[in-house]
Amino acid sequence: MKAATGSRPRADNAIYQLARAMLKVEAYHFPVMANDLTRAYLGAVGQAQAGEVGEALRKFAADPADAAAAEKLSRSPEFVGTTRTTCVMTMLDAGHAENALPQKATATVNCRIFPGVPVEAVRDALVAAIADAGVQVTTLDTPEASRCPKCGPT
Repeated sequence: MKAATGSRPRADNAIYQLARAMLKVEAYHFPVMANDLTRAYLGAVGQAQAGEVGEALRKFAADPADAAAAEKLSRSPEFVGTTRTTCVMTMLDAGHAENALPQKATATVNCRIFPGVPVEAVRDALVAAIADAGVQVTTLDTPEASRCPKCGPT
């Protein structure tokens, strides 16, 4: 993602613009998803796990529409990426001198995409969440969506 400014001073700059965009990425939550494979996996792990997380795993496996179970799993680093697409900022590059306005600011965002979700759909969701035409969102390289032909969405 890039935010750019011209050479004329302004009250705002590319770093601030990008920082606001990154806060929106941090706050955005992709929809909860499940398929036969994730439900079977989380249900099996839930049988072996005690406590609130184990209960949430079992409830989610039985009913992926259980919002309370999904919310509990979204706060668990071990399982959040199993129930939805996640995107996190991993790198920043901005400015070129201590006494000059930055001409550009760039952030790298790494996404773990739920199987079957098109890469373009994730990009479009980030663009919508950021809602700033001055921030350019591009996909690096040519990633392909993960396929899971035997585990359609449930």
